[in-house]
Amino acid sequence: MTRMSLKILRGVDLLAQDENLLTENSSDPYCEIYLNGRRVARTPTQKQTLNPIFGGPNATVEFDALSDDAEFVVKIYDQDLLKSDDPMGQVSFRGSAILDIAAKAMYPNVWLLVQSLDGCEACGQLEVRVLRLPADDEAPDSDTRTHKALPTNGAPCGPRPTNRPPRELRESALSALSAGPKLSDAGVGNTIKSLRNMIIASRAPVTLHIYDVSNDCRVANFNAVAKGLNGGIYHAAVEIYGREYSFGGSKQMDVTGIFACKPRKCPMHHYRESQYLGDCDLSPAQVNQIVRKMKSEWMARTYDLFRKNCCFFSKEFAVELGVGSIPEWVYSLANVGAAVDDYRRSSGSDSIEGKKKKKKQQKDKPSGSKNKAKTNSSGAPEWGRAPSRSDSEISEASSEEKVNIAECSHNADLIDNVMAARVQRAYRCSVVNRRSTHVTA
Repeated sequence: MTRMSLKILRGVDLLAQDENLLTENSSDPYCEIYLNGRRVARTPTQKQTLNPIFGGPNATVEFDALSDDAEFVVKIYDQDLLKSDDPMGQVSFRGSAILDIAAKAMYPNVWLLVQSLDGCEACGQLEVRVLRLPADDEAPDSDTRTHKALPTNGAPCGPRPTNRPPRELRESALSALSAGPKLSDAGVGNTIKSLRNMIIASRAPVTLHIYDVSNDCRVANFNAVAKGLNGGIYHAAVEIYGREYSFGGSKQMDVTGIFACKPRKCPMHHYRESQYLGDCDLSPAQVNQIVRKMKSEWMARTYDLFRKNCCFFSKEFAVELGVGSIPEWVYSLANVGAAVDDYRRSSGSDSIEGKKKKKKQQKDKPSGSKNKAKTNSSGAPEWGRAPSRSDSEISEASSEEKVNIAECSHNADLIDNVMAARVQRAYRCSVVNRRSTHVTA
């Protein structure tokens, strides 16, 4: 018999069940966890999303005395207020099989394909984590737990593992004066005293550190106002086991953008505040596995100010650690910028660089009086310049050479323009060759 814990991390591209005018192509998903055919837990509902992020204490279940052939089933439903909940799919697995897959992949989290449930269409994936917990006969300590376990035999589960980091590393997160989103959803107290006790008693506290971008005091003043409007310009980083991880950009090709520094000591930005996201049930080696995998996915050259910045890395890292997401106001301004940029591109408006280039081309374009061929003192045209056609006309005709052959066969004028460009280049080449011959002679 084995003690295990199951954590539902998130879903991706799940089935859309809401088709009304207000929530088209969306769902309100939640998960029900079954062990050997018996319902044992339910996750909170995530509103209007096909990519729900669960995690946190309300998405974690610990089991005592499980056999190796114990079978889990996670059923996904769309919550409806006016009718019965709609099925969105399910995943089924054995706990020992997930442990074997994670051991072979050297990665604690496993993605599973969602299968059909009650005849619904199968769509999307679900990320889960199964951990084997050490056996311990000691009585559980309520101060060391951040959630209530649901044992299968009615007996209380044993305590959390005691291989915690040193106290000074855990106390480095004591500046977190507010609880993260998943802890707030779980009803955890948001007072300094309660958060302090949770952080000290936790095995591996995960803390989000929020900075004002750059060290300019004007940005800090702007964020002081913008935070009240659920916005601002922030740099974000995640601390675990005494190290702070974040993401930055660079033009170097084969360099990862993930870097580490001392907590709350990033020299490029001004520290603002922290949020305690929760307790991580992974060992330092397993955390290193996550960081190592993400390094290849978050290369410095892929940095995007609106779509792939430090805030989105912190969000992804927190989800992979199993503590849920980060506050939306940290990256809301980047989402607005991405929406504006997408609209600009879809509307066909030119970028700033494109406008500058176009303006320069118009400035360098010869006027009507300058289209005449330049002559030397003898009145003959200069070598290498066509006397009867301007450069703009030649470039337009040259670009037309790349048209489709089938299109040319139905347009005689287009063929004439292409041929004229070829004759013009042949004439210029012959003139240059004659000039080089005279020089040699």
